Amino acid sequence: MTTPSTHDREYQASFLALIEFATSVRFDDIELLIASMPQLLQSPTSSASAFTALLYFLPESTPLADYVDLIKKLLDGQFQTNLPVPDYSHFDRFSDEELAQHFQAATRYLTQKTTPLGWGSSSASTPFINDWVKARIRLVDNYTGLPTPPDLLLGLVDTTDQSIIDWQYSILHVLMAFRRSYAGQTAWISLQEFESLSPHNAVKLLLQFASTDNIVTDVNNLIVPYLNNKKDQSPLWDWIGDESSVPKERLSLLLELVKADGVFIPPNPGYFGFIRAVLAFLYSFPQNHYTTEIFKELTLVEHYFGNFELDAEPFDTKFPENIAETDLYSYTTLLKSQLTLPTLSSLKTFHNYAHSAEILFSNIPDITLIEVVVTSLYGSDQDQIALARKYIFGSNNDDEFGDEKWKHYDSKQWTKVRDNLLWLKNKSHVLSKVPSAWVDETLLISTLASGQFDFVEARFINVRRAAASSSVVTTHLLDAFYENYDKATSCSTSRGGLKKAAKCLELLQEKYANKNPLPSPIERAAKLLSSTDALSKYSLTLTPGVPLHPVELRVQSKDPLVIIHRLLELNPKLYHELDFLQDISKDLYYGITGNKADDGEINTRVRAMCIDVALANSDFEQAYNYTKELQDYVKQSSSHNQLPWTTCYQVGKFVSPEWDGNTPESVLSKQLELLSFTLTYAPKENLPSILKVWERVESQLNEERPAERRNHQQHSSTDILTSASSRFARAIQSSASTTFGSGGSGGSNQAPELGHGEDHTNSRKRDQISNLLVSGLGWAIGANPR
Repeated sequence: MTTPSTHDREYQASFLALIEFATSVRFDDIELLIASMPQLLQSPTSSASAFTALLYFLPESTPLADYVDLIKKLLDGQFQTNLPVPDYSHFDRFSDEELAQHFQAATRYLTQKTTPLGWGSSSASTPFINDWVKARIRLVDNYTGLPTPPDLLLGLVDTTDQSIIDWQYSILHVLMAFRRSYAGQTAWISLQEFESLSPHNAVKLLLQFASTDNIVTDVNNLIVPYLNNKKDQSPLWDWIGDESSVPKERLSLLLELVKADGVFIPPNPGYFGFIRAVLAFLYSFPQNHYTTEIFKELTLVEHYFGNFELDAEPFDTKFPENIAETDLYSYTTLLKSQLTLPTLSSLKTFHNYAHSAEILFSNIPDITLIEVVVTSLYGSDQDQIALARKYIFGSNNDDEFGDEKWKHYDSKQWTKVRDNLLWLKNKSHVLSKVPSAWVDETLLISTLASGQFDFVEARFINVRRAAASSSVVTTHLLDAFYENYDKATSCSTSRGGLKKAAKCLELLQEKYANKNPLPSPIERAAKLLSSTDALSKYSLTLTPGVPLHPVELRVQSKDPLVIIHRLLELNPKLYHELDFLQDISKDLYYGITGNKADDGEINTRVRAMCIDVALANSDFEQAYNYTKELQDYVKQSSSHNQLPWTTCYQVGKFVSPEWDGNTPESVLSKQLELLSFTLTYAPKENLPSILKVWERVESQLNEERPAERRNHQQHSSTDILTSASSRFARAIQSSASTTFGSGGSGGSNQAPELGHGEDHTNSRKRDQISNLLVSGLGWAIGANPR
């Protein structure tokens, strides 16, 4: 602002009088004074100008209509001239020096007061009246707050100057609209203070009351016009990414803007920056603030922005290349990242990432969008596998399974998990480095563990091309079979772990339906399961008082037939079910050991057990009948198994308490037969004891029979004894030959047969040999010859 260096006394007095008239709102006197002293209108922006004096000294409360006309007249130079000039002769009392001092004090004061209002610093290209109007509005606002729009004053401006139009709509109208909307809700801020704010602070001020109900209106009515004048949209982008805001609240506001029609509509240059700011904010959204609803909203962003034409870049589902990892960790750098370019490709990329994060969030509540991006772009195959594991199990550690929510999934949920994993791998590429085989195998293991056999059957069994290789499916089905078997608490296939094990086996059998026989591991599992289920129908514990668990059967690998022994012990009537016991024994043996049993050995042991139990139940007849097969086995086998003859020996010497000391003749005959068999096949060192029992049984039998029958029996018994003891004949052959001479066979170790028509000499020799043989046998077992 300039101040004339010299003014004559008349000018100084007129200027001071003008101030006096303006202060007292004497419009006619002002007009007449200026008409008489038009020099007051020269240099209008100077501190000694009439415009400067009227700007400041007209009271702020003066009605606009009262002085707008005056200003127009001053601008047009049309004044009243038909009235006398008002009297201001009271200034004559001042000397020239005093008057000059008053004049200079007034102009200095005006300079001090009007310069902050923006007056006096206009460029030559700006109409001074525009600055005067702006300064006057600022002054009035400082004191009255512009209760009504200063439209009359604005009518004075030179509209050829675009800056005044911009100021009117981007500053004045914006502030007045803000005041109207939030009257009484915020501390007062004057127009002058508002204009002095930085754009960033102004945006914060204007949006301090933003909510989902008013954010669109506020941005449209306040922010857009305000920033358009600044030619800079970055203050809004800074507000969007302001870290001091509450993320969820800011996100809800942002989404309202995204969904709204008419905000930053192209070709508004702010639209593309708005897209970048939105994407940058969404990518940088912090952890622990996501919700399912938020992710659903994020996936719609592409749709909302897609309503407008963007850069005609080829629509591509591939991720942007050459993205530096450092671009992904802050809002500021994301604003400049290729990820946030306002193109169709970037929007598609964002959609893929947002939907990927939405999928993962369902099982990983601490997932962030940027974590998904980093894993996709920079994660190793192990990083991506860890993320996939975390999605399935809630944990990314191989030996941890999170909250095990996955164990309660049904087939429909597992199908969804599979579809999501495949989408993440093949469509969004977030898990592109995860091998398909890993996905399939992990799902197979998981669904088997959670008992979702329908899913396994549909995906891995009843399909032309299974999701995993045949060997992998077989291995894990068998693993699941044994895991469920070992964890089962019941031996019945109708419930619990064994029911699941049965389902695993059913799937294996279905898989190999065209294979006959089944592969040995499957056959073994089938034998184990069927025999275990069969055992469940009987009373059986291996540890007294402790319910039997299937795994207890599997640990009897050294001798599975211990189980049958215990079964007979607890279910003694089962000795009648010999065929059943032999079959289940063979199945158990194979199922537990994995080795095919020798049927003869198994049958012999089980038969011997049944014989023992039959004897314990005084069922001699059943025991005797069971010995028949033992005898056949010994005759046909080269085995050195001692069980058959020891069992026959037990039956042969058995005495039932029910016989009360009088063994029935029929029993004695059968026992004598069994003991004779025993003598034939027992080891030599055991023969003395067996013969002793044989003699006792023979003696009892003789006592039970008449003499003639007894004589016949003696001959029969001697024949049996002689045949059974042929091995002893070899042992005493040399002794017999020396004493009695060689037999007709030239030293044969067979006892001579008795025949009709023998001469007395031969008959006597035969008796001597028989007596010697008997004496020899008696000697061998420590008996005295009779």
